[in-house]
Amino acid sequence: MRTQRTSFLLAGLTALLMAIFVGEPVRYFLFSYGCGEAEDRLSEAIARDPVLDTLPAGAGEGERYEECDDDDLFVSVGTEFPYDASRRSVLVHYRETARANGWQPLPTGTDGSPPDCFSKRIGGTTAFLSVYGPDNGMASVGITADHSGSNWC
Repeated sequence: MRTQRTSFLLAGLTALLMAIFVGEPVRYFLFSYGCGEAEDRLSEAIARDPVLDTLPAGAGEGERYEECDDDDLFVSVGTEFPYDASRRSVLVHYRETARANGWQPLPTGTDGSPPDCFSKRIGGTTAFLSVYGPDNGMASVGITADHSGSNWC
């Protein structure tokens, strides 16, 4: 009788430990891990920024992208477009467009080139706008942000 009671007690203790050490991480992964409503709202706020809709002269039709990183919970929204002109011309365009839409340039190098990264408050956090390219005939402008206020430049 005593052995049976001890076996039941050990089985119950084992089940409890399994629930704590295995069940909790599984519950977190299934119900809490990754991008959620807060990131969806941030992505929607970023997507409304007009700087993403303004392409430089000579650019081809842009294609919008939206992404959320499940591990680090950052959101990226941008526009990629065909562009064969110089890097300087795309930077000049976005420097003017960004400032006209409330973006502040971040410091650049000493070569005198226009800034390629800007910051602005969007969706309750600081967002960062970056200009990429042109590389292989493509350029893009993207906005990245998270709720922790990380610098994405």
